[in-house]
Amino acid sequence: MARMSIDDKFLRDTRVTQLAIDLRISRWEAMGRLLAVFAVCYDLERDVLTCTQVDLAAEKPGFGDAIFAADLAVNVRGGMRIRGALERIEYLSHKSEAGRIGGLKSGESRRNRLKQNAKQNPEAGEARGNPPDPVPDLPPDPVPDPVPDQERRVVVAARPSPSPRSAKASPTPAEQAIVQRVLGKLGEHNGIAYGGAAAHVKLIIGRLRDGVTEFELRAVVAYCADEWLKDDEMRRYLRPETLFGPTTIAKYLDPARTRYRDLIAKHTEQPTLALDGGTP
Repeated sequence: MARMSIDDKFLRDTRVTQLAIDLRISRWEAMGRLLAVFAVCYDLERDVLTCTQVDLAAEKPGFGDAIFAADLAVNVRGGMRIRGALERIEYLSHKSEAGRIGGLKSGESRRNRLKQNAKQNPEAGEARGNPPDPVPDLPPDPVPDPVPDQERRVVVAARPSPSPRSAKASPTPAEQAIVQRVLGKLGEHNGIAYGGAAAHVKLIIGRLRDGVTEFELRAVVAYCADEWLKDDEMRRYLRPETLFGPTTIAKYLDPARTRYRDLIAKHTEQPTLALDGGTP
């Protein structure tokens, strides 16, 4: 595994703070788990991982969805692209290669200087009566950090073209109203009064713009509540990060559509229809 380090820019990143808040862990724990994900990216030599790979690397269920909600990852074909991983892979690879070359040149340069000094002043070595001690190779010359403009060009080149309705566009009043209704329905089941945190709003609006309807989201809430509230271990996963993540929602959407197919089909005729687990 590559040796990963925390730089000042990473320490000041507010997205890491948001990640820690969403997961209810300390900021240092969030950074440590994120570094473990970066290290896996370096080992695999790619910055795109599946949600399962991210969760396993971080050793925390739901970590992949949480970093997406905190804008530390973007959804792409084949998984999620970890922001900053590509730059770290290129930087560490470049530093490793430069270290091998730099170490060789540094050691050779010092030995050559010592040989030249010995020829110019041979009495110094003879006065000691001992051969000179072997000279260890100097450590590699430091490699400057990548130029920010170059990093941006790499990221932009790898980023997929934005959709007509970008996920970064401001929520419309209609979308905001849907978010409140979906979170309200979820709160009825898990007892949490959601205040519309930016991470939760982003998750729900992202799924709406992916084509999932309000009543399909509410069907997911009802389905998972009915299945998980009976299990003390699973009930803690009844939360927005798990239900509405860009990859995890696929696990629950089809079963929810199947169970509540008729109700979803009628939602245009009954806009106030409520979906409750067990008794829709």
